[in-house]
Amino acid sequence: MLGISSEQPKFKAVQLANWFRVNNYFARQFDYNVDPITQMQVVKLLYFAYGRFLVKSKKRLFSSPILHLQYGPVVEEVHQQFRGMVVLDPDKSDKQAFEDYNLVSSDAEINNLL
Repeated sequence: MLGISSEQPKFKAVQLANWFRVNNYFARQFDYNVDPITQMQVVKLLYFAYGRFLVKSKKRLFSSPILHLQYGPVVEEVHQQFRGMVVLDPDKSDKQAFEDYNLVSSDAEINNLL
């Protein structure tokens, strides 16, 4: 056993994905060269953040399974939430995404990680 804590994660994978969505929205407001974020980009960012958090804290960042598929990792919960969408927010993110962004941003450890 690697000594991974059985403590439940603070956030769901979709909440963290929403943080990335809103962060991307803000970046696009200040730099027109920033493209809208895609589902694949969000999943890769979550995958990297999960690994960094696991190594640093010995805790899981989220509980959703990460499936290892032919073309890379897929966070099951995020894939289900955004099924069929390539670009997540061509315009402004939805209200729930902003609420999740504020919630995740209030946790300094996770906000700094992301």
